[in-house]
Amino acid sequence: MKWQSGPRNTSVNRIQTLLLFLLIICNVFPYSYSIQFYMNAGTKRCLSEEITSNTKVFGECLVVGAEGSMSVDLLIRGPQGETIVQQKNIDKQSFSFTTPQHVLAGDSSLASNDIHWPPASYHFCFEASPLRPPQGSPVPRRKVILNVQTDFVASDYTDIAKVQHLNSLEAALRRMEEQFGQIVVELENVRSREAHMKETNENTNSRVVWYSVVSIMMMTAAGAYLVYYLRNFFRQKKLI
Repeated sequence: MKWQSGPRNTSVNRIQTLLLFLLIICNVFPYSYSIQFYMNAGTKRCLSEEITSNTKVFGECLVVGAEGSMSVDLLIRGPQGETIVQQKNIDKQSFSFTTPQHVLAGDSSLASNDIHWPPASYHFCFEASPLRPPQGSPVPRRKVILNVQTDFVASDYTDIAKVQHLNSLEAALRRMEEQFGQIVVELENVRSREAHMKETNENTNSRVVWYSVVSIMMMTAAGAYLVYYLRNFFRQKKLI
């Protein structure tokens, strides 16, 4: 007898396929970028990146070409100028750190209950120093490749699953629920910032209009006074 799948089994297969698709989306959600550039001896270059609060940052830096001609140092600084990572004469260096809760400065209307808000600037600096004087030409240079990936700090669902007696599927669903909640909160923050920027632009446009009106009125008054003054001057000189 040949077994045939019924409607219930078909529904279960569809649910499993949907959950697998959602897990794939969640795994590709972390933001990553890569940049590469060349450095000559005696030069320094810094890159700045806005990173949200309570975010895991991990990456890798590769320095290739002209080995032994110069050393490249890596320095990562936080928003307050604090040193996070410092390595000398790197060829291949991995790094990772977690951003703290940043302090919101300036306009308090952008405050949010999201633990990943606000972002702050982190600086990735590279400095190249010659190891020996270059002989002949051209001047050697080295290629720097920087790969950085960021991801929100998620809860440890291994311990949560043990405490709440959750199976792997329930733990994965709880994890996806948290990640989707973070996405929704981030979108709300983007919408709030967009509304704030729109209000700022409207206020700026209004001030520019009033400034233009006042400038035109002042120029008109100055022109009228100049015509009045020149007419009286020419009348006194009996030129008109």
